Amino acid sequence: YSVVSGTRVIADMAFSTCASLSSIVIPDSITHIGSHAFWDYNNIKSVYITDIEAWLNIDFITDYFFRYN
Repeated sequence: YSVVSGTRVIADMAFSTCASLSSIVIPDSITHIGSHAFWDYNNIKSVYITDIEAWLNIDFITDYFFRYN
C-alpha cells in the first residue's frame, strides 16, 4: 500500500489490524503518525520511506507505533 503523496497525517489506529497489508510506502509529506497507527499489523514485511530526512522530522504521538504478537 502507498500512502497518497501529499498526505500529512496518518491517523490514530489508521492501519491497526490490517492483516492483508504486507508493505507500506510512507511519502515525505507525512508530518505526523498517530497513536497505534500500525497496531496488530502482523503481516508487515517492509516499510518504504521515500525521504529519510523527512522521516526524521515526523511527530510520533506515542511509543506504540508498531506492535507484534
